[in-house]
Amino acid sequence: KSTFTPNFPANTTEEADNAMKLSGIVSRATQLALLSCVDDVNAELEAIKEEEEQLKSNSYGDFAEHDHGHDGGEADEEDDS
Repeated sequence: KSTFTPNFPANTTEEADNAMKLSGIVSRATQLALLSCVDDVNAELEAIKEEEEQLKSNSYGDFAEHDHGHDGGEADEEDDS
């Protein structure tokens, strides 16, 4: 017996919405498995981890590198008296 499976394009908006609704209910791997654009869940989880680590190191580095003219002290005020 043959089974016919229609080949409709994925509704990625609906997939993403369904995956987001499952946040806190199922694992992140299960959420990613619902997305047709994700071929390898483990590789995607690793990429997410690397991105988060990169963002952390960049945000701390940016904060330390950019002084923006502030020395952390109080601004000197002129005394008009």
